[in-house]
Amino acid sequence: GLLNKVYLQFSHAFWRAKKGATVNDLKGTPFLHPTEYAFANASAVNPEHFMFKDIGRMKYPNADVDPPAILMTMISGKDAVKLERSSDEAVAANVMATLRALYSRVDVPSPIQTKVTRWGSDPYSRGCYTYMAPGCTDQDYLELARPLSGKEVVLLNGGNC
Repeated sequence: GLLNKVYLQFSHAFWRAKKGATVNDLKGTPFLHPTEYAFANASAVNPEHFMFKDIGRMKYPNADVDPPAILMTMISGKDAVKLERSSDEAVAANVMATLRALYSRVDVPSPIQTKVTRWGSDPYSRGCYTYMAPGCTDQDYLELARPLSGKEVVLLNGGNC
């Protein structure tokens, strides 16, 4: 299977709630409470961006200062294949259209830096998740795990694309 990620770094985290906001204050808004690090795409714009994660807050959940303003969204399936044929600029513009629809009541700045993964095009991975086609069984996984040379091979994987 294929899952690509788009990282966008901003000058400030427009998606985080102002200090002192309560969870009740934020109901029905896309703004993140200080204890939250993810939000869904509740707009009708670009549903392939189904979720966004606040990477800065995930990395520094208890920081005394504002963590880095970095968002990440994941794109899977046919949309991830389409992404692989698009420029970084086109991908970022598509994600920004989604964010500007979600946060239409605030000024959403352009990102200062972007990073787009293309795992399907990577010659060493050619994708990022095992996909079991209809009709496959557990035996297929065992066959895929069998060493080609007859010697045991250890593959270390952090589990993230």
